[in-house]
Amino acid sequence: YEMVAGHRRKFASELAGKTVMPCIVRNLTDDEATIIMVDSNLQREKVLPSEKAFAYKMKLDAMKRQGQRTDLTSTPVEQKLSKYSVEILGEAVGESRSQIQRYIRLTELITPILDMVDEGKIAMRPAVVLSYLPNEQQQAHLHYVLKQLHQHNTWEGEIWLKRLNGEHYPAWVGITAVLDDEGDLASYVCFFSDISERKASEQRIHRLAYYDALTHLPNRTLFQDRLHTALQQAERNKSWVVLMFLDLDRFKPINDSLGHAAGDRMLKDMAIRLLACVDNDDTVARMGGDEFTLLLQPRATREIALNRAISVAEQILASLVKPFVLESREFFVTASIGIALSPQDGNELSQLMKNADTAMYHAKERGKNNFQFYQADMNASALERLELESDLRHALEQQEFILYYQPQFSGDGKRLTGVEALLRWNHPRRGLVPPGDFIPVLEELGLVVDVGDWVLAESCRQLKQWHQAKVRVPKVSVNISARQFSDGQLGTRIATILKDTGLPPACLELELTESILMREVSEALQILASLKNLGLSIAVDDFGTGYSSLNYLKQFPIDVLKIDRTFVDGLPSGEQDAQIARAIIAMNSSGAGNSPTEAGRYS
Repeated sequence: YEMVAGHRRKFASELAGKTVMPCIVRNLTDDEATIIMVDSNLQREKVLPSEKAFAYKMKLDAMKRQGQRTDLTSTPVEQKLSKYSVEILGEAVGESRSQIQRYIRLTELITPILDMVDEGKIAMRPAVVLSYLPNEQQQAHLHYVLKQLHQHNTWEGEIWLKRLNGEHYPAWVGITAVLDDEGDLASYVCFFSDISERKASEQRIHRLAYYDALTHLPNRTLFQDRLHTALQQAERNKSWVVLMFLDLDRFKPINDSLGHAAGDRMLKDMAIRLLACVDNDDTVARMGGDEFTLLLQPRATREIALNRAISVAEQILASLVKPFVLESREFFVTASIGIALSPQDGNELSQLMKNADTAMYHAKERGKNNFQFYQADMNASALERLELESDLRHALEQQEFILYYQPQFSGDGKRLTGVEALLRWNHPRRGLVPPGDFIPVLEELGLVVDVGDWVLAESCRQLKQWHQAKVRVPKVSVNISARQFSDGQLGTRIATILKDTGLPPACLELELTESILMREVSEALQILASLKNLGLSIAVDDFGTGYSSLNYLKQFPIDVLKIDRTFVDGLPSGEQDAQIARAIIAMNSSGAGNSPTEAGRYS
């Protein structure tokens, strides 16, 4: 019968109680699509009044007698499915219309997605579909979908399905009920698509948003989210959270010398070592650069949390004893670790992270390669450091720097040979700030070049003023920082200062440390040569404390060696100090320079 509304009731009544089997008819238009119910015991005139159906029945009978398949086609199932359009018949028709099984029209999507290439799997009922869902939860969800269809006649959403090979995949499904002219349910129209690629894209976007691309550790965003959750749970359960901040020591020189690729490999290896030091439910994250954070799961008491933090910190430091192998060479780095506990050191995310960071910087100040627990007084010192940095940025423009001039005498102490310019900071509230407190900060802030140029200009101006006032000061000595020496513009700036002040070049002496000269010997030789061409005097400060090679030292155009105070404090009674001093003087006397001591430099 043609499956149209007017014939459905007759179709059900004539075949009630009969044993039937499904048959598939292809290549018919929608109007011609006919389902043939085959029963060898029925008279064809009773069952198949349609001439088209009768023709199919005759062909079917012939195929059955020859033992062929009865799906009205001699092609394999794979070829049938390649046509991507079949009509599926359900189970036998019952006595009433409500018991008639609805038919499912499968589009071309279902075959490649479900991998249903077996002929026996072509016809599916809802019970069969259930077997392709991956677990009981999904089956319960399908029952919910059926309930929604019964109530609203439509549903659309995501369902996880399972292929015949056992593979699970996500599908987007839409189902709509089709009603006949009488308002009764006629069939369902169902569409679905494999959304595996979309899900994979969503996962990639999620990973980019919440994970570090280099180490695949959680990034700052995900870490803060987990920390926030942990703090909330700890507050409810009255437990203790451990937060650790870690920064690698001396990573920058390795990254700069070997390149970023080698630095990236070290960071990846570091991530693996950190993960090996914690439990699976702990979190290790990369905050950026060479900074990592660790969140340990809440513990019931402070003592347990404290012991756990100590254990993890010690494991991390011990793991760094093993070298990193980069470009077939071994490199060693250490770590400075700061630890904060909640609720002791704060129960808010920002406060706890700030305190752990403060403790980490305190560990660096304590010599690096150690861990420190946060203490309340650390904030005071950290705040003082921040204020110092802020004030230093304005000290030069507000003319708060001053120069003290320390006289230099000949060995017998009877003749003034020059003065050394010493930088001091006259803070408006703190008074005179010791140089050891602010000069290292100037270097960290990158202000040492600007301040150093001011010292050069002010020293030359002052010496010229003394000369004009007939005050006999032969020369002024100025300390040069490593950054000033290597920036490539030192000679040009000094030439400009000498021209502006009118000071003879021979009256200016530059003091350099051994470490500056030995950092890049060939470059240092070129810079010293250009400075000597200006007519300046060159002195090596704190001689004897570095590791300079005498072979290199004799190549430098040095005028003065300043023996470090550690070798002259014991003079003249200390015989060992006297021998060292005599050796340095003898070595220098064989050259072109002079050897003043620094005995009175720090008086």
